[in-house]
Amino acid sequence: MHLINVPLINSFLLGASIFLSYAIALAVEQEPLVVVRAEALNFIPGTSVQPDSPLVRSSVGEKLTWLLAVWDKTHGGIMHLETSGPLDNPINTQKTVRRQHEFFTSGRYGLDGILWIVNTYDAGDGTLAFVHVEHAEHTGTPGQIGKSRIGLAWRPRDAEKFHYLGHVISPFGDPDPHNIQGAPYLIRGGYFLVYFHDSTGLAVARAPVAEVLEAARHGHTSDWWKYASSEAGFSSAGLGGKSKRLNVDGISHGDAACSTVSDKCYLLLTRMNWKGEDTWIRLFETQDGVSFRLVRTIVQQPATSVRKGYQFASIVNEDGTDNAVVGRRFYIYAYKDHQERTRTMLRWTVEIE
Repeated sequence: MHLINVPLINSFLLGASIFLSYAIALAVEQEPLVVVRAEALNFIPGTSVQPDSPLVRSSVGEKLTWLLAVWDKTHGGIMHLETSGPLDNPINTQKTVRRQHEFFTSGRYGLDGILWIVNTYDAGDGTLAFVHVEHAEHTGTPGQIGKSRIGLAWRPRDAEKFHYLGHVISPFGDPDPHNIQGAPYLIRGGYFLVYFHDSTGLAVARAPVAEVLEAARHGHTSDWWKYASSEAGFSSAGLGGKSKRLNVDGISHGDAACSTVSDKCYLLLTRMNWKGEDTWIRLFETQDGVSFRLVRTIVQQPATSVRKGYQFASIVNEDGTDNAVVGRRFYIYAYKDHQERTRTMLRWTVEIE
């Protein structure tokens, strides 16, 4: 394994105070490890699927279980594949593959749209899932996503299905169509901070961790608030409020985590070459969850004439845990050319020194 050291020296503005970071080094593996090959995704005879989410942790209490949302290109719709396997082969053993009605139970708001689980939080007594929703309110047509949302779901320990709790974030103006993307999250100061694409660009909303989990255990959601400005802070309603665009951008079907070593947080964003631009994975650093700086381009390749590139990036601590917390060493997983028959999942090793 070959690592490159890059010095990180930065300052952050939070309110009227300036926080100066100490010098650290971020070491990233040059050549990634192939952890999933194309043939591993041919798990249903006669059905072609396309990876459609980051790699996420699956079940409470199980060391290395994983969850992937995939698009059924043959019949339509999302399926959730649960697997078990080591960090270098996460879908080694298929456990279950289930369609929406087999994977979710609906609460008072029903299953309003098509649901993808894109991130999870292990609460000990259950799993909180962050859900990407398309075709909300029965909008959209085949090939068009309609209105989109970020929602939450809850699965008690040892239960088989997630209970969909409802939507917590919707874009300002509720455009149709619109892809809200998401949902990387951080935990800072007792709050979940969730990143998504509002109608004006990459944005963030937050809610107290304790309130979110208490509501989830009782089958409903709590209020979320978007970051509105440096003066107003997190004061705009998560459902439909106006947000301030953050100072970085990229596809937000990614992940985030805070390090116990650097006391900094990191956000992974990607870009495909859909608009004739380079495709890349980039790691951004933050102190406050609002102001970011680019600290490392993990990989970048020139654009080609076909729809290729890097998508669905996730962060996992070296011991296989998640919950948006890492130590000195962690892994970045991402798909390469996920829409192609030759798609692979790659893994980079990152060390904070």
